[in-house]
Amino acid sequence: MTQTLKCLAQLVPTANTLTDLYVVPAATQTAVSSFVIFNSNSSSINFLMSVARGGAADMFPAQYILNQPIDGYDSFVGTIGMSLNTTDVVRVQSDTGNVAFSLFGTENT
Repeated sequence: MTQTLKCLAQLVPTANTLTDLYVVPAATQTAVSSFVIFNSNSSSINFLMSVARGGAADMFPAQYILNQPIDGYDSFVGTIGMSLNTTDVVRVQSDTGNVAFSLFGTENT
């Protein structure tokens, strides 16, 4: 088994749109270690993060792991030990544009 430490994904999604940030590739298991959300707006925003096992459709609230505000020009840094299997999906959403999401971890193939 090969372990690769990496930036798993980076994305600035469209406002108010639940968007796939990271999909675990075929024949891969992923350990997510941390994530960073940066609000480049002058006003505060709210963001959501969910995990869909096997790429399941959105099933609010069962899949949601975060619903968090961030002040203007501020970041939210999360340290998490999240284990994902092939085709699991991390999805994100913010209530405005110009919010950057980054996900970091290890892919095991």
